[in-house]
Amino acid sequence: KPDRCDSDVYINQKMDVTELVKYIQRKKANGEELTYFHAFVTALGKVIYNRRKLNRFIANRHVWEHKEIVISFVAKETFSDKAEEIMIMVPFNENDNIYTIAKLIKDKVEKVRGAKKAKKEGANSAIDIIGKLPNIIRVPLVGFLKWLDKFGMLPQDLMKDNLYYSSMIVSNLGSIKCGAIYHNI
Repeated sequence: KPDRCDSDVYINQKMDVTELVKYIQRKKANGEELTYFHAFVTALGKVIYNRRKLNRFIANRHVWEHKEIVISFVAKETFSDKAEEIMIMVPFNENDNIYTIAKLIKDKVEKVRGAKKAKKEGANSAIDIIGKLPNIIRVPLVGFLKWLDKFGMLPQDLMKDNLYYSSMIVSNLGSIKCGAIYHNI
């Protein structure tokens, strides 16, 4: 959609997660590092895997399907307002379960938080560079990149860690004690 507000989708749904809470508590009591976020990402990945039509999107008036199932989220280097944000993409495979997804998420987040300054790659790096350019250069450059993307010619480096190439974007709002929000994407 050309305008953000054209893509609005609103939902507020309550789910009974009593058994999930018990399961996570049991696992934590046994020393396993599982979180609700790990469980939700795993469940979302399984749903998309079993309902392939959910992995479709519309671009340039055509319906496309992602080749892979990838769930993305943002990780901050530290828990502070000024900390760098890095887009993390978690590929989902048929045999993945809560343990494989939890390990993948933990490894990727530790990589971001473990370095003094996380090495940005792909879209994460490009956004920083393009964002520093003056408007007179940035606006036509972004237009050109959008044109390349429209015809499938966007360089692979700009697709790496690019949230628009993921099946779904999730936010861990529980980590900041925030309830559900409505967002254009």
